[in-house]
Amino acid sequence: MHIDTNLGIFMPSYEKTFLRIELREGFKKLEKLLKKAIHNYCSEHGLAYQDFVFPDDGSLIVIDRQIIAKARGDDEIARSKDVLYAPRVDVAIAPFNLQPGTARYMAKICEYIERSDGMRMWLDFLKERYYENLRRVLGNFVAPESASIMDVELLSKRNPRCFVAVEVCFGGSRKHTLGSLVNASLLGYYGVVVTGDSIPRKKVITVESVIRLKYYLMLMQKFKAVGEIGRNTIIVSRDQFLESFKFIN
Repeated sequence: MHIDTNLGIFMPSYEKTFLRIELREGFKKLEKLLKKAIHNYCSEHGLAYQDFVFPDDGSLIVIDRQIIAKARGDDEIARSKDVLYAPRVDVAIAPFNLQPGTARYMAKICEYIERSDGMRMWLDFLKERYYENLRRVLGNFVAPESASIMDVELLSKRNPRCFVAVEVCFGGSRKHTLGSLVNASLLGYYGVVVTGDSIPRKKVITVESVIRLKYYLMLMQKFKAVGEIGRNTIIVSRDQFLESFKFIN
């Protein structure tokens, strides 16, 4: 299996256990679907499969790695990587947009993979849980659509570094969590923020707190303070994320 399991020494123990042990089998099933879908897309369009996997080791799922630092493409992000902040994303899921020429295909290959067998069920489950969370948190205050996910037309205009960027936020400050939300949004075609609602800590980051942070970003966009940041993110709890892998055969 092409799953990178490098884990940084600064990641808290709950997060390490979640990524290394609890998600192991789910990631293995996800990797099989990704490999098939990427191979099919590349075969149909005359592209090289290796251009869309992680450089150096060919991984399809990488954990706690700097994505931008590996960029070898021909866009401005790749050309500026030596002077850019390069965040370590908790999980990055292929295909990757890190090689010359991949940027022009990224939105199309992500759309293709999203519609493929198994992947569609996985993402649909996560989206459904997210919209349930939205209704619970914002339903009596504001229309949940205000914090909905981008439609396909908007997603197709993005230039992400990977298909899905996952940030695990079990603890920490709200400012730190806001940074994780932004990183997931900027790096992934889809961003997923996994919260620690059921983690036995005195203070945990919850679905409610992250949705409120996302709605803050949505309001800033409405008042033209920031661009389209956060709209492509899905916010689910640890238990909901684990449950999503049950829908992958």
